[in-house]
Amino acid sequence: MEGPAQKKRPNFSNEETLALIEAVATKKSVVLSKLDSRITAHVKNNAWDCVTKEGNLVARVQRNMNEVRRKFTDLRAAMNKQVVAQEFTNYTPVEEAMLALTEPITISVLPGVY
Repeated sequence: MEGPAQKKRPNFSNEETLALIEAVATKKSVVLSKLDSRITAHVKNNAWDCVTKEGNLVARVQRNMNEVRRKFTDLRAAMNKQVVAQEFTNYTPVEEAMLALTEPITISVLPGVY
């Protein structure tokens, strides 16, 4: 028998998303870096836990660390696609905050290569 269907969680609001980006900016050196001898998985998980707690201060719904990490990863991927495609010149406040947080992407094309 199947259990009761799970309800869909509400989408992140703009305020939650901006709070998430600001929280990531405070922990940027740990959250956005690669694992090495100084930054272990435990250190990164602690940083994401702090980001989650800061984001939950303004959240309508309490989010867990996995939801917050996935939201940030999805936001970063969406922004990278927009920047590469150069689709927009009018960015929303959320998109502007993401652009300020992440490093700009540069695309170099080799002559004669398509």
